[in-house]
Amino acid sequence: MKQNIVVLGAGFAGVRAALDLAKYLPFEAEITLIDRNSFHSYTPAYYEVAAAFLPEKGKFSREQFESLASTVAIPLKTIFEKYGQVKLVIGEVADILPEKKQVKMESGWEYRYDWLIIALGSEQDYFGLTEIKKYVYNLKSLEGALNLRNGIDELFRRRGKHEKIKIAVAGGGFLGSEMAAELAGYVKKLNRQHSRPGQNCEISVIEGGENVLGNASEWARKKAAGRLEKLGVKILTNSLISETTKEELVLKDGRTVPYDILIWTVGVRACAIAGRLGGQKLKGKGCLAVDQYLRVIPYENIFAAGDIAYAPDYEINAFMPMTAQVAILHGKYIAYTIKRMMHKRRPFPYWPHQNRFSIALGGKYALFDGKRLKFSGFFAWFLKHLTALKYLAAILPFRRAFFIWRRGLKIYRSND
Repeated sequence: MKQNIVVLGAGFAGVRAALDLAKYLPFEAEITLIDRNSFHSYTPAYYEVAAAFLPEKGKFSREQFESLASTVAIPLKTIFEKYGQVKLVIGEVADILPEKKQVKMESGWEYRYDWLIIALGSEQDYFGLTEIKKYVYNLKSLEGALNLRNGIDELFRRRGKHEKIKIAVAGGGFLGSEMAAELAGYVKKLNRQHSRPGQNCEISVIEGGENVLGNASEWARKKAAGRLEKLGVKILTNSLISETTKEELVLKDGRTVPYDILIWTVGVRACAIAGRLGGQKLKGKGCLAVDQYLRVIPYENIFAAGDIAYAPDYEINAFMPMTAQVAILHGKYIAYTIKRMMHKRRPFPYWPHQNRFSIALGGKYALFDGKRLKFSGFFAWFLKHLTALKYLAAILPFRRAFFIWRRGLKIYRSND
């Protein structure tokens, strides 16, 4: 009799787990993949979407919208078209009922499982500043990235050419630094398009810590700060935000930062569904505590992956970062572990091995920071885009992956 495996979330962890399970267990399991969207998002390129320069005549056309969105939104049907045992369900998860082995949807439908993988990701964290939601743009969804791009474009259209435009990026981490650097190129193009003086646009990064890229190596922090300053980005460190109005940020030391566009990249926390799982004590940023096999404590048949899982890095005794790389590794491991457990074989403990990162910082320039190898410039930028192609080719036929990658690269390079 086939067993039911339910995967919640079609992000990096969920898609990887569902694909591997379909390959490992072609006849032994039925896999249900549930997500609110009908597509899988390549979220590391959201900042590129938000600052994509498209020479437009009039308003942003539907054709341009669809072309830009398709560079990061991959239909789930396309990914799983070869795997008939994978059932795709589009909808919102309302509750998880471990005692009944059921997932309840907001639509009222219920899905029974023998094995459950919770990979619902994270949501924006506003650190108690609830009023700020009314004023900010964020990059937690494709819609958010497109809205930000259109908001900046519309601001340049309606603002007088000698009036100053101020864009503030709250957060100087990886996403905030990438976004600010990419904006530096985008606003130059918009200034030329609208015949505006270049000095009439200011981009600021508001960082609460002592440096941008606070969790990276000292080499990466210095390189990133130098690059941002070279691009004309103003960096405000040790600047904790205490409140905001429609027109300015108020810092804890009393300073104010006026803005026309505010982009929130400060932090994320686990999806709220984590708090609805009975018998759970949340850890870290509202994450599900897991054991050495990434099983949600105290359940034997429920796994957590990606941003929603509190999985420690045993080498440094610290919480694993919420990155795509970590999520993919979780998805791979859980699929393999479920296969072994279904075949009555002993699973191997999960051992994290994240040891490198790359970050694009405007133009054809990026940083690569590995344990032993560190370099910056064009080759690091090319390697970052090559990594994107490698990922797409891992979930799609190569020709299809290359077509999506090439289209995205063509659009993104217009801003470099």
